[in-house]
Amino acid sequence: MFKGFLHLHTTLWWLIILTGLWAVVRVWRGRLSATVWTKSDKLAGLVFSSLLATQFLFGIALYCLSPTVKPLFDAAAEKMPGLHFYGMLHPMLMFTAVVLAQLGYSVSKRVAGDARKFHWAVVCYTNALLIVLLATPWPFYSFGRSLVP
Repeated sequence: MFKGFLHLHTTLWWLIILTGLWAVVRVWRGRLSATVWTKSDKLAGLVFSSLLATQFLFGIALYCLSPTVKPLFDAAAEKMPGLHFYGMLHPMLMFTAVVLAQLGYSVSKRVAGDARKFHWAVVCYTNALLIVLLATPWPFYSFGRSLVP
């Protein structure tokens, strides 16, 4: 069951990166060119924030099933490489990314004026995507893993 969730988690990561780039490019383009907020801009944010929230739910399931995180509650936990990352840093940063993406989507659909919509979306989506990239267990980390499902 753990392997299945891990493969799904990795596959969703790729979708999040692609939709995050889509959302960030759309809102930066809109912000820099002072265009009108469109349904496509709203849709990009909706898809990005929804996939990120879904990914977080799968991440919680992985957290509960993970053999890497189980020793977190043992006395010898300090000696395991990556335990701090997988046990605390990764979940907290990803939760922050979910909150930022959702905040960007929710506020940008409610504020008046296209410039303000793009401003909120740019700040929140860009930071959420940067946090996702920062909190990814890249293969070159000593405790990293493959990003291919």
